[in-house]
Order: sequence, then C-alpha cells, then structure tokens
Amino acid sequence: MFGNKNYRIPRILLAAAFALSGGVGCTREPLQEGSRPEGSPKSGGVSVKFAVSLPHTDQTPGTPAERAIYNLDLFFVPLDGNGDENTGSDADGNPLTRTVRLRGQDATYQGDAILFSDTTRLAAGRYHVYLAANLTDNQRDHIEKQGPHIPYVSAGANGSNLTTYSEIITDFAHYAGNPGNDIDEQDPLESLAMSGRGIDSQDGDFVFDVQEESTSGEAQISIRSELIRVLAKIHLTSLVEENGGISYIPLTGSLLGPSQEPNGWIRLEDLQYMANATNKKLFFYPQTGSSQEVVDPNYLVSHSIRYQGSEYQERTEGCILENFAYYSIDFLRTCQHRGLRQAEVYDESRLPTPEGRANEYTRGFYCLENTLEYDPAAIGAEFSESEEYIIPRVFTTHVMMVAKFTPAYVVATRAEAEAYNANHPDQSLDLGFSDPSDPMNDVFEASGLKKFHCTNEEQARSLLTASLERNNVYAGAGNDFPANGRYSEGTFFTNNTSTHYYTREAVNELVRLYTDTPNAHGSLMREEDFSTFNKGWSYYYTYIDGKGQHTDHGQAIRFTESNIYRNHYYILRLNSISRLGSVNTPAFIRVYTVTDGWVDGGQGESIIF
Repeated sequence: MFGNKNYRIPRILLAAAFALSGGVGCTREPLQEGSRPEGSPKSGGVSVKFAVSLPHTDQTPGTPAERAIYNLDLFFVPLDGNGDENTGSDADGNPLTRTVRLRGQDATYQGDAILFSDTTRLAAGRYHVYLAANLTDNQRDHIEKQGPHIPYVSAGANGSNLTTYSEIITDFAHYAGNPGNDIDEQDPLESLAMSGRGIDSQDGDFVFDVQEESTSGEAQISIRSELIRVLAKIHLTSLVEENGGISYIPLTGSLLGPSQEPNGWIRLEDLQYMANATNKKLFFYPQTGSSQEVVDPNYLVSHSIRYQGSEYQERTEGCILENFAYYSIDFLRTCQHRGLRQAEVYDESRLPTPEGRANEYTRGFYCLENTLEYDPAAIGAEFSESEEYIIPRVFTTHVMMVAKFTPAYVVATRAEAEAYNANHPDQSLDLGFSDPSDPMNDVFEASGLKKFHCTNEEQARSLLTASLERNNVYAGAGNDFPANGRYSEGTFFTNNTSTHYYTREAVNELVRLYTDTPNAHGSLMREEDFSTFNKGWSYYYTYIDGKGQHTDHGQAIRFTESNIYRNHYYILRLNSISRLGSVNTPAFIRVYTVTDGWVDGGQGESIIF
C-alpha cells in the first residue's frame, strides 16, 4: 500500500527545526558538546562511521511543526545466518539492537538531502536499520527491546493505560505545555512522530554489511531513508450559502419547508466536530497482510466484536475500549461538547498542494492509522445494511459533529402565540398563516395548536424560549446543558413519527390529550415519543470515505471506507444536511473527502443524503 507513497522532509524544515534543540515532551535532553550518541557502547566491536541522508526533493505540505525533527533515532537490528532479524538480548540481558540518538540541530544541508553523520561501534555482521524521529523515551525503549514489528500500545510514563483521545494523541503529537484533557487548536504543536526504513545508498538494499576493522580504518555505511508521519489528520469543511453576511449550511431532504425552501437555519459557526475511535495501538513501521494492504494491530473486525446468541458483543479478550479511544454521542453531550473544533468554509483554493499555499488548510484532529478487514465468518454473522452504518462506530475512526438547528416552522399553542406577540411586538408572528397541505393540520386544529412560520432566527428562538419560560422549564441564559427537566434557550421537540418542531407547551398539550386516546390519525402521542433538541443541538457522525474495500467479496463495504492511513490529511467536505440527529439516534451523513495535503488523490461521494 505504501510502495508508491514516499514522503520526504522538505527544505523548509531547516528553518523550522534547526533552531530547536533537545528532545520531545519528556525527552528534551540534548547531547552535550563532545559526548557520544546515546546508546553507543564505549568499546568493543567495529568502529562504524555512518551518514544518514533524508531526501527532500519533493515538498511535503504541512505546518513547520509537522515537519520538524527534534531528534532522530537509528535502530541497528542484527540479522542471523538466515537473514532474519535478531531482536533478542545478549547474555547480560542487553538488547542486541544497537540504538543511536541524534539531535535535529546536528543535521546539515547538502544538495538534495538533509544529512546526519556520526560514529558508533557495532559487532561485525549484517543489519537492518530503522529510523524514527521525535520519539518519547518509552517509544524508543519499546522498539529497542521488542523490535520494529511488535505493536506499540500508547501508555503513560509509568506504563499506565491511556484512555482518552488527548492522552493517546499527545503520545505521538507533542505540544508545548503538556495540554490536559482537551487539545485546543491554540496549543502550540512542537513535532510529530515519524518513522522510516533505512536503505543502503550504494546498492539500494535494506541489508547493511559491517565488516571487521582493517588497516584501512573505520567501516563506513551510507543510509538513505524517507520518514513519514505515523499520524493522519482530519478536518471538516462545508459548502455554505451566504445570507445577510452570515454563512449557512445548505439544507435538503426533510429539512425543507412546505414550498421546498429551507425549513430553518444552521450557521457554519454552529457546526463543530471531533475525531473519534482512534487506535491506541500502531506498528511504527507499516506491516502488510497477504493482500499487501496495510494492516494495524486491530486489523480484523473480529478482534473487536463477535455475534453471540442474537446480538453483537464486544470480545472480552479484546475489548473495544482497550483498543480504541471511543466516545459515545451521549458522552459528548454529557461533557458539554468539550474538545470540539470549528468547521471551516470549503474553499478549493485552500486545498494544500505540494508547493504549498499561503492560506491552505492546516487545522484538524490527529489520529492513528486505523485499517480494517471485515471478516463476517469470524464474527459469526453478516452485517445488515443498517448495521454497517451503526455498529462499526466503536472501532472505526470517524467524525462526530454537532450542529445547532433553528426551525422556521414551529408548532405552538394559539394561546402562547398570542401571548408571545403581546410581549414581542417587534418580532410578532403571523397568526393567520396556515399550511393546509400539512397532514397533521386536523390534529393541530382539534388540539388548539397551529404551525407558525418564523421569518428569521431571532423570532424562532425567542418563541421557543418564551414557551420554556411560560411553562417554568427554562434554565436561564448561558446554561447550555441544564439537567433536571430544564432546558436551554431555543430548545425544541420533535415527535418520533414526524418532522414537526414543537414548543414545550405544544408537547404538553398533545401529551395531555393523546396519551391514552388516539388522535384523528389513530396515533397516541406520549411523552416518550418526543425527542428533545436542547438549544437546537443536533448530532451526526460520518465515516471518512476513503478507499476501503471488502477484499473477500471484492466489493466496497460502507464502513471500511473509513480506513485511515498514516501521513494522510483528510479534508472532509460537507455538502448539505438533510435531517436532524438526536443524542439517542445520531444521523449518519456521507461526506466528500479530499486527501490533498500530505498525500495526493482521494475519492468520495459528492452527494450528501
């Protein structure tokens, strides 16, 4: 998969990284003047002079911090007589892998490459060389002791299990000041972890042969490598419609009114998002399966769930929460939307290019590579079409979104509408408006209710809030996430079987009349049939829409479109929103994904539904 995806460190790195010294995060300990590279033995073996070349003839987009190298680790892994890697330990328990750490500031620029050079001592023999930049001490220790092909699990300094997105990502994306539970976009990024395999610059082979010393002096090896970031990045953008200097998200489907005009408003500034279900594990160096597709430690879906009895269950030996940082929509609401980022306007002229642009997109959430293979035989059942959208959320990297919707057509009691007009003469409702095409008109007429057309956001939100105040359930201004049966300003309610938007008083009246007695359509209307959209917040999720495929059957499967590959910048374009999603039933949205940025190409659907 990565055979044709080589990513080089660009020239601009010199200005960004060479002024920096030390390590990353807890490893900011620069080598002292005249000291030997970390990990080098003081005596024994062959004296080896090595030179490392990091080509950068192709510009790699990204911010200066996403290109910076604070330190570079070289892992010399010895090979046995069969050419297999020997990642064990010697008789004294010391790793056979020899590690050398270099500072970013010790690099030089020459021709088309960034160069590092130094001298170490190695036992005579053959080696594979692996490189990594900006590792923590824990990560470096893992590769040195366990080898480059054992999965690394994000862990705290004391080996503690990391559970939150922020904890996991800051193990690979290093910020100044050690941000807490939420990484704010204003937190200054310092560097990202990168990795690559060493290639012999002379013959292009992965094997380096270190011969015994002779009178000719030191053994010399020349290493070439192309580092790639171990993280991906995801950012949400949206098409907009401008009205009165305000950017609105286009509305379609069930969010259209009687004349097929938008039945309400969602401002771009009220569209926010976060990445979810990122891996806790990764291979620092890409592994491949039999199909040569990149795999990760949680590659098979059957590692996460199985079908048992009559339902899907988490595997107890591979619990989802042990492998992924997953947040439920309800958790997002309970935590009062903490950690969300602001979506931006989609602008094709801002898509990153290899040459770079002055105002290109740079924002987003980092996440670890997450590739999946759908193996229904091992799971015990085949996903239905609806299950393919819903069940994989807990182990498939996706984007959660919240959007504040204000309805233009509001069902209220006539009494509260008249009281509203008396108290709001500057935003009065048209009491004579009617919609005879509405199938619920007869129920509304019989119940003392009416559907009113609000001509602007302020009118609609003030009507909804006035109803909360009138019924003594308003939590007050500034209380966005109240509890105990109270609500924020602009809260509305919907019935599970309709697309109408009700005031609190309208719900009370319908429940009073039709809890036990069917309405004119033979339906009951009970309190539990209504969903609350507190402050108008609606909840959504979307998969990343990449190039995943069901390899067993040779056909695309919806959730594997969310395969996330390292060193990719996924820019999602939302075209429109067609329905609301509640906390209990978040709505799925398909987005168009552009992967210009860290890698060219990409595919996706341009139609949102």
